[in-house]
Amino acid sequence: MRLKASIAVTAALLTASCAKTSKAKALAAANVPQSKSSSLPFMMERQVLNAIDAGDGDYTTKRLREKMAAEPDNMQVRLDLAESYEKRGFADVALEHYRLAAERFPNSPDAQVRLARSLRGLKQPEAAIAGLRKFMTSHEKTANLRGMLGILLTDQGEFKAAETELRSAIVLAPAQDYLHNDLGYNLRLQARNTEAAEAFRKALELNPKSETARNNLAELLRGTPEAAVSVLKNASDPAVVHNNLGAFYIQQGDYRAARKELEVALSYRRDLPQVFSNLKLVSEMDGQPIVLPNRRSGSVWRSITGAFREAFVEPDFKNTKTKESSRASE
Repeated sequence: MRLKASIAVTAALLTASCAKTSKAKALAAANVPQSKSSSLPFMMERQVLNAIDAGDGDYTTKRLREKMAAEPDNMQVRLDLAESYEKRGFADVALEHYRLAAERFPNSPDAQVRLARSLRGLKQPEAAIAGLRKFMTSHEKTANLRGMLGILLTDQGEFKAAETELRSAIVLAPAQDYLHNDLGYNLRLQARNTEAAEAFRKALELNPKSETARNNLAELLRGTPEAAVSVLKNASDPAVVHNNLGAFYIQQGDYRAARKELEVALSYRRDLPQVFSNLKLVSEMDGQPIVLPNRRSGSVWRSITGAFREAFVEPDFKNTKTKESSRASE
């Protein structure tokens, strides 16, 4: 399984200036990831071993636990199990599985990168950076290792050191779009916008479906709305296109245009939570009620004071193939 760890700026848009508040957060959507001798404290080991309760209600997790018990030396199964817990919201349990995998397979770059990513998600960047640097002193510096270290250093504001790692990663794996995206994000934070735009465009050239790179490029171009809108319109999923345009217009303070785009997004799909979050934000900004298209007719709109909760919690799932887009496309 190929690991992708990538930085994203949400459509436009994570920090948008609005008329009624100093900042509004609009969400982009992506077109849519037991040690034999452990040094972990006993109670920490028990947390992992007793994670059966966390997996009992999930068929995939249960099967992965069973497979890990049958194949204790299968590293990929261990990593898949940790990822399964992570996706189900058990980040702490996932972290301990990643730690156990890194201990049991001390020469695996993949295990180290996944451990670092997990630590990053749990706001432990120093531990993640230290672990990667220690591993890289005695092992081959792969593109994934350098790329992950570049992300972590960017997070910490060490932009030059991060740029060095990201450029080195690109030399090792020039066809990996997420590395070009991460370099672009790093350059953007250094106010080197022309170079950043080139990096984002390279990422899109390599992978036209990368909504992470597309949203980052649109964010970079927000000073020229026509160019930003043109970039966003090229997304492959129409619901994503209209949601991200809605997010862009929220940033511009044009709530009427934002509502129109978000309503169109819902006419295509109701399983993008970003659309509902953006609608809620628009309602907070302009004081108007939230509306949704009637399920029986897309042309009929209704107020959803009480139905908003139902629509958000129980959306239609006719099209559920999405990817993560807001922090890192991992």
